[in-house]
Amino acid sequence: ELVEYKVLHDDDLVSVNGVIDINSDPPTYRVAGTLKGESIEALVGLEEGVILGGALNGDYQFNSSGDYLGDLIENLDGEAAVVMGPLSIKSNALNFVSTSIFSSMLEGVISKKEDEPVSVYQCGVLGVEVENGVARIDNAFTLQAERYNLAGSGEIDFNTGFVDISVAPKARTGLGLSVSTLVGGFTIKGHMATPDFGVGGALMSA
Repeated sequence: ELVEYKVLHDDDLVSVNGVIDINSDPPTYRVAGTLKGESIEALVGLEEGVILGGALNGDYQFNSSGDYLGDLIENLDGEAAVVMGPLSIKSNALNFVSTSIFSSMLEGVISKKEDEPVSVYQCGVLGVEVENGVARIDNAFTLQAERYNLAGSGEIDFNTGFVDISVAPKARTGLGLSVSTLVGGFTIKGHMATPDFGVGGALMSA
């Protein structure tokens, strides 16, 4: 027997389609969906106007099998690809963030220059591949600004709960800039429940 389901959120901006085959041994699960213009601001629940733009478009598909949660995690495979439109982040955005990890991530992408009250990114790309319960981002995360790029890589092991992700700034070719004076990047490392996190390579405990 196949059990199919479909979920739509926020006027179809987020869709989820799935199939569960409960007669197979072990049961198999397949899920796929799309993002159509969903905003980052809405996804993270920030006050309106703190983050402008950043519409997300993409698709994802994952499958797994198993009778228990541990089996489902170990057998999880799939991929996701998301493209982000132009994004502006106000420098006072940190005043509206309550979680330490997201605060570090946000601080790592906000311009350090006091004469830039808004950090502008022209586009962004995120690609994730999951195999046997391990999600890998192999240089498949990029935010592009006028004078630098932020490039990230790392992995999340759902079997062990361990995460190791770093996002570092790189000056655009030919600009002759010390990019560390512009933006810090961020690092998240450790168990997902209590990871260490930081800006510009300096880690601190959650």
